[in-house]
Amino acid sequence: MAIMHPASIIESAHVKSEVKFYKACRDQLSDKYHVFYSVRWYSENNGIREDSECDFLIFNPNYGFICIEVKGGYSITVNGGEWRLDDDRGGRILKCSPYVQAEKSMRFFKSYYEEELETRFPGIYACAVAFPNYNIDSPITVDSPLEITIDMNDMSDLQRRITEVFRYYQGARAGGSSF
Repeated sequence: MAIMHPASIIESAHVKSEVKFYKACRDQLSDKYHVFYSVRWYSENNGIREDSECDFLIFNPNYGFICIEVKGGYSITVNGGEWRLDDDRGGRILKCSPYVQAEKSMRFFKSYYEEELETRFPGIYACAVAFPNYNIDSPITVDSPLEITIDMNDMSDLQRRITEVFRYYQGARAGGSSF
């Protein structure tokens, strides 16, 4: 079982899709994994503080870390660059692509590590988006490759899928090599 931070959550106080992903991480990932849920962070842009959050930061000392944005509902669509999440409440327009959101968290945590320790991050840093309630059969946009998309089909074998995301990023940054 993964080491969860926090160790437990009150299900009724959190988004159902995030609770589903939290439980899958806890139950399926080995104890090599540290899973941090709902990590808040901020940056400054032209002197203005911008608050953000990483739904899941998953760390494994053998690989590195992955920032994962989780989206619930029952489907997601993009029309003219506008991302729409459809759910039981009629849906909502997202502020930005969940892939962009995950990437911003990834870049923040990599930079934070490197600034604090004054050294290059030694492992793989990655981002992905999880849709635990439905399948994604093809890329939603050109900027949302299936290699970094976790869907309902992956939820029963999450450790394999997380390893695949690490391998994708390792290969992408090392000219195609893999572990």
